[in-house]
Amino acid sequence: MTIEGFINRVRSLNAKDLIIKAVREREAELADLNVEQLEKSKYSTGETIEPEYSSDYASFKGFKNPDLKLTGDFHSGIFADVQGDVIEFDSTDFKASKLQGKYGDDIFGVTDEGLIETADMDLPEIIDNELTR
Repeated sequence: MTIEGFINRVRSLNAKDLIIKAVREREAELADLNVEQLEKSKYSTGETIEPEYSSDYASFKGFKNPDLKLTGDFHSGIFADVQGDVIEFDSTDFKASKLQGKYGDDIFGVTDEGLIETADMDLPEIIDNELTR
């Protein structure tokens, strides 16, 4: 391949397509990261989940900010699914819509930093594969 050919291949790369490929390969890790954030009482925005648990329930749990976990079914049901250029986060647990209604849409998803760190793991290999195909 000539330098000109290599430059043309680099120019033909589409950053959005590369990122979507990287994210698609890490759906399971993104779902796990969503759960980790919830276990730290964090929304996908990085803010603390509110409203706080009632004082009795907070005493039972040992902390006041919700982690949305009692039996673990909601957390274990969380998944990420890339559809086009959108990452859908949800849970297969029947309580998902009730929890989302009470705590908001941001219980699902990951922080921007988490998304970048997760997708970044595969980008060099994906770019290399695109350039050498």
